Amino acid sequence: MKGRLLRLVCSVLVAGLAACSEAPPEPAKQAPPVEPPPPEPAIGPIGSFGEYMAPATVPLDSVAELAQWTPGSDAWNVAAIPLRERPPADAPASPWSPEAQNPEIKLIHCHDMMGGYVPTLDKNPQGVDNNNIYNFNYWQYVDTFVYFSHHRVTIPPPGWTNAAHRSGARLLGTFITGTGDASEVLALVEEPEPGKFVMVDKMVEMAEYYGFDGWFFNIETSLPFMTPVCDACDKLARFIDSLRNALRVKNPAAQVIWYDSVTASGAVVYQNSLTVENQLYFDHSDGLFTNYWWDTEPIYPTPAKSAAIAGDRSFDVYTGTDVFGRGTFAGGGFTTYVALEAIAAAGTSAALFAPGWTFEKATELKPFPQREDRLWTGTGDRDCAPYHGVAETVRPRAVPSESPFITSFNQGQGSGFFIEGKKVSEKPWANIGQVDVLPTWRRCPVAGAGAPFVAGISTDLAFDGPSSWSIRAPGAAPGDYSVHALYKTRIAIEGELTVSYTALSSGLDVAVALLLDDQSALLLAPPGAEALLGGADLGGSFQRVVVAPAATRASESWETRDYVIDASFAGKVIGSIGLIAFAPDGSDPGPEPSARLGELSIFDAKASPGAIAVSDLDVSDVVWSNASGTLLAGLTLQWSASPGARHFDILQVSPNYPPRFLGRTYLPRFSVAPGTAIPFEGETVVRFTVQAAGAPGAPKGEPAKLVLLWQAPQ
Repeated sequence: MKGRLLRLVCSVLVAGLAACSEAPPEPAKQAPPVEPPPPEPAIGPIGSFGEYMAPATVPLDSVAELAQWTPGSDAWNVAAIPLRERPPADAPASPWSPEAQNPEIKLIHCHDMMGGYVPTLDKNPQGVDNNNIYNFNYWQYVDTFVYFSHHRVTIPPPGWTNAAHRSGARLLGTFITGTGDASEVLALVEEPEPGKFVMVDKMVEMAEYYGFDGWFFNIETSLPFMTPVCDACDKLARFIDSLRNALRVKNPAAQVIWYDSVTASGAVVYQNSLTVENQLYFDHSDGLFTNYWWDTEPIYPTPAKSAAIAGDRSFDVYTGTDVFGRGTFAGGGFTTYVALEAIAAAGTSAALFAPGWTFEKATELKPFPQREDRLWTGTGDRDCAPYHGVAETVRPRAVPSESPFITSFNQGQGSGFFIEGKKVSEKPWANIGQVDVLPTWRRCPVAGAGAPFVAGISTDLAFDGPSSWSIRAPGAAPGDYSVHALYKTRIAIEGELTVSYTALSSGLDVAVALLLDDQSALLLAPPGAEALLGGADLGGSFQRVVVAPAATRASESWETRDYVIDASFAGKVIGSIGLIAFAPDGSDPGPEPSARLGELSIFDAKASPGAIAVSDLDVSDVVWSNASGTLLAGLTLQWSASPGARHFDILQVSPNYPPRFLGRTYLPRFSVAPGTAIPFEGETVVRFTVQAAGAPGAPKGEPAKLVLLWQAPQ
């Protein structure tokens, strides 16, 4: 035992002496010091504590305010989309939708809802943070949209103008007077020298500045009169004529519409049709919107009497119908179509007062979208063969024929937002100004084979914006297909065209069909679908040409396919656009196959649009608050951009977190409300980017960037 212990001690001592005799180890090499990144150039601290004021559309309440108004002072409310020209109303019908309606019938939509400028609907030109709004989607049936309120001068919210113009409909503001407002009418028609009306210039300036297309006059005020001549009435008629002529110098499509109210004698007596009592104003305007207490019995005012007096201007008489049913022929509501049938039979145009009834009277059991579809397209299974709706009488207008044509099926509201297939927001929102050119028909299957296919706009998945065109076919087998009519068009092929569409396939795939006016059909098919589509029933007899994609590209799970329509088709016209959904041969589509169409565009193949450059991004009007214990700020971003931008997307970005989508706008400015943008966790700045979208086919430019120090001045 002693021997083993002695040997252990000796070995330890020897090891220790050996260790001490070795040279000391070299110190570990240190990595060169890493230079910290240069501090991010940030703006701030700027601004002050106060109350944030969101952009708002505000009417005027007197002629005196109108006289003081000047252009250039209300940039938030300027419409960004000019009026796009539609093909003539008598354009040939689509072979997919026989149209027996008289093409001369025009329709006015007079939007009177809750007094106008509703904070939760349309008062903020940037939209609202809820998705429950009256997002009117049936522009193909409307020629003129009137934004109506009970303020003296109604300036239309720009979202309505943008939506109307994108689909080719005019947008009018309103001038209104009521009982006891004779002094206001006299101030309106002030004439310092013969033929020179002061307020004509103001009203022309206002329409030009804000970008709308004219005025609707509702003068429900008795005027000073003397037998047999009402001097004020004569001046009012000449004022209307002068305004109409002056507007057309600036905008050839401008209109002035007169409401059946004050008569040529100066008394307010609703005529309910065109008569000698209101013909003075009809003769000096672009149209008469009659009151809605008419009938078809000869002892009453009738549309037929209007047509007889108007002669060759009979379709400039807009026979009125109150959709709320207040004393109106046939009772309004879902029987509005009965009134329209009577109006059409008499040979005048029609005006719908307050069609937003569908929204205002909606319930959980009878929701707005279903009520709206029933009012406009009726109760039939197919809206291209309408039954008991507005569409049964009023022919749908073809989409504007100007190039480019583009749609992402945006309905102006949603529960989230997508950019290039990636979801960037899950917040509810609405903005009527974002409504795309939506399909002429949404329930129009025209041919198919196999399982039933169900199509429509869906908001759960999108390529750009909140929604996409969705097709489902539970139980479909390989080779099953369905053809759906989508758009009535009159797009002339003048040279090479590019047609581009973006699709997402999950058991189903899609192809786009273009019907030409010579009874040929161009089928823009994905690779491998030529045989199936070559033998498919297209709902008519067409000479079909299958076109292969010239290029494809992917984004997230979506695929964009580009097709070139070559110059051999020049001189022909695309009369309809349809979609063919199919289960590809040779693969199992699964139990719940579906497909999405996320975007569709048609544009000049020879055009070479450049990227939109965004520059000079700046911040102003920074207003801080700290009432909740969290530092918040409302602010305005503004920038410059090269011409041709379709829209701008504003995001908050970070090197450490996914981007936060703030909104989309069509103007070079954006108001960020308090709480919308706050620093990401652990950060002391907010980084903004503005990304512009250009014409279809254009490359994406670099976003403009701005960094704001999240610190209020002391």
